[in-house]
Amino acid sequence: MMRLRVPIFLFTSLVTLWLLCFPIAVAEPISFAVDVRPSIVKIDAFFKGADIFVSADIPNCDGAVVKMEGRPTEISFSKKGKVAFIWMSVAELSVRNIPEIYLMAVSDEISNFCSDEKCAELRIGYTALKKNAVFESVKPLDGTEFDEFLKFKKEKGAYRIDREASISLSPLGKAKLSSILHLPPTVSPGNYDIEVYCFQSDTLIGTGKSKITIEMVGLPKLMTDLAFQQPALHGIVAVIIAMIIGIIMGFIFSSRSGGAH
Repeated sequence: MMRLRVPIFLFTSLVTLWLLCFPIAVAEPISFAVDVRPSIVKIDAFFKGADIFVSADIPNCDGAVVKMEGRPTEISFSKKGKVAFIWMSVAELSVRNIPEIYLMAVSDEISNFCSDEKCAELRIGYTALKKNAVFESVKPLDGTEFDEFLKFKKEKGAYRIDREASISLSPLGKAKLSSILHLPPTVSPGNYDIEVYCFQSDTLIGTGKSKITIEMVGLPKLMTDLAFQQPALHGIVAVIIAMIIGIIMGFIFSSRSGGAH
């Protein structure tokens, strides 16, 4: 019996030593291509927002996230409160380390397939954004600032998390992801990343990334260029445009009033 124990002891010792020196490698997430349409969005004078369609061939998974996040910036906003039974602005706040726009499409409730730790790491969900947000105000902070900020951004359509992602599973280990992101009219020009994450049993098993370009054209571009390059001319053009719009609106309403008699 003693002779048998010695080889077993040696074997387990060698296995332990091997695992310490050469740990088992954790499988890396699979990379896949992401198709975004349209890949270029043009903001003209009549821009009212746009729908971005995102699709990808992904591994079979429990849940998926499609995310479009703007660069961190500083944003100022007014905090609302009730004063003598009237809702009004009670404080001016600014927040740093927060994206100007944050859009997500998910296939299920995030908590069903992604842990809080992984969400924080990948900046998935509002809780992850809250951890990095830094608020400042001349008045004392009371801890409700992020909720007020979130309400402010949701009203503008700049922060959205929608169940707009669907996964079509396949028995061959592949799946098809289809989703929609809703761009608000207030989106700023620039280049944005569209990121896709796939999870299986709380493990990230696949990632993909594509880009989208948002650019101004026509009158909005002209006014923006003038504002930065020739401020005086920008003011003159703005007044002229306002006068033209006023004349047109006056003509429209006067025509309607005349037709009513």
